[in-house]
This record gives sequence, C-alpha cells and structure tokens, in this order.
Amino acid sequence: MCKQKNSGFTLQELIIGMAIFFVLAAAGVPSFIHYARNGSRDNTTTDLFSDMYYARSEAIKRKTMVYLCRSSDTTAANPVCGGSANDWSTGWLVFVDNNNNGSYDTGTDSLLKVGTPANNRIHVMANNKANAKIAYRTDGSLDTTYATAVFAICDDRDNDGTDDKAYGQQLSVGAMGRPEITKNPSTCTP
Repeated sequence: MCKQKNSGFTLQELIIGMAIFFVLAAAGVPSFIHYARNGSRDNTTTDLFSDMYYARSEAIKRKTMVYLCRSSDTTAANPVCGGSANDWSTGWLVFVDNNNNGSYDTGTDSLLKVGTPANNRIHVMANNKANAKIAYRTDGSLDTTYATAVFAICDDRDNDGTDDKAYGQQLSVGAMGRPEITKNPSTCTP
C-alpha cells in the first residue's frame, strides 16, 4: 500500500504568511499615498504650465491677444471668468477676446481650452498680478499689466489645515511669457 503525501499549508504557516503580508502592506501604504498626492500636484502644475504655453503659442499664431482667466465653474454649459480672488483651484479658461473687453463672453469670444479643476486637496493660488487673468500678446510676451505672474500649487500633507510648502511647486511667468516651474517654493502664498 502506498502512503499518500499531503500537500498544502498548515494553519501555522498560513498565519505566519498572512502576518508577513500585512506588515509589508502596511509599510507600503504611506509611500503610495505620498506618491499619489505628488502625482495630483504634478498633474495640476503640468496642466496649468501647458495651458500657458498653449495660450502663448496661440497668441503668436493667431496674431491676437490670448487670455487665461480663472473660472468658478469650468463644467458649466457656458463657463465664465470669475471665482474667488487669487484662487485658480476651480479651473481656468483660455480664450481669444474678440470684442477686446478683457473678459470671456460666450458667443462673442473664442474659447480655446478649459483647464481642469484641481483635486480638492490641491490649491492653486496666484499673486495679485495674476489675480483674475493673464494675457499674452502677439509676440508671446505677457501684457505688462500681468508681468511676473506667480502661481503656487500646494496641498496639506499633514492635515493641519495649512498648505505645506515642502511639497509645493511654483509656476512663474515673466515679461517674456515663458512659464517656469520651481519645486519646494519658499511659500504657498505667492
């Protein structure tokens, strides 16, 4: 008679294996959360950065002023410029101001692009030069009214109610109109 060989795990081996799995999983979760938050912040920064370059190139190509303005609701059927002072977290519009009044008017102006609102943990704040909008001239430079626009993109990593500059980024646009990203700005309020 042949002796049958048992295969599988004992209860003790299963418990030890599960304990090792949970220890490794618990060690990886904080790293994953940090990685995900960096990704959200980077996506918002990249979106605003690329929309600035897009507006600049469209101003040159179309030979007309192109604006970026903060919007209170980019998902509306007819989005408008507006929102809270200096806060671009709810998104932005890129448009050609056909009637030259410095604001986006549905039906009159050409809406070129709608910037996505930031994740609810990410805040996009602008200095007073870029409080409500910035404008690109036909040569790609910023209209001098908006020269040296600075945007801070930060979030609250430690949940203490204030944005953490250690994880923030700043996007600045000088008179020549080229945006530049700086990591870990000195402040989250530009």
